[in-house]
Amino acid sequence: MASIERGDHDVLLDDLFSVYNSDISMGTIAPSQLRQNKNIFISTAALCSRAAVKGGLSYDKALSVSDQYIKAAEITEDAGSISPMIGKMMIEYCDLVKSLNKPTQCSKQTLSIITEINKNLYSPLTIETISLAVGRSTSGISHTFKAEMGIPLKSYIIQQKIKEACRMLDRKESSILTVSELLQFSSQSHFQTTFKRIC
Repeated sequence: MASIERGDHDVLLDDLFSVYNSDISMGTIAPSQLRQNKNIFISTAALCSRAAVKGGLSYDKALSVSDQYIKAAEITEDAGSISPMIGKMMIEYCDLVKSLNKPTQCSKQTLSIITEINKNLYSPLTIETISLAVGRSTSGISHTFKAEMGIPLKSYIIQQKIKEACRMLDRKESSILTVSELLQFSSQSHFQTTFKRIC
């Protein structure tokens, strides 16, 4: 879970390799091996989702990934296929957190701003709402953020929303209209104009 929260792909792979090559046994929590594996899968999905949110992934994105994997696990009738799905899910969460591109050389304030943005991409984010969440003035966070990141805070918010839109559209999860509404753009045309300008 710590590897997912940090987006540390290499450490996660090492951990998964160690677990799969160990003699760890689970307690019995279901009447059949298939139901047992599905229950373990669902528990793991919940833990992975929480770890990814702690790492800055938006709640909506974390839950969306969890839902997709749980649905796939529930329809399978092969108990042996569940374990590889757990590893695949964990790696996807880890890579999503890693893709947030959180800088390592910046202040705690700027890291908390970036985390707040990534967690709330599906909300109507403004500099004012972020300043309230991190407990700093709007002018203070704007000045520090631009000095450390080299980009105005408002531009960074839009940039992150467009990156999330690209991920959603690449996976064919939603229509352009739905994506623009989910990411709180004022209209589909505003979203499309911004999308073309940034992508």
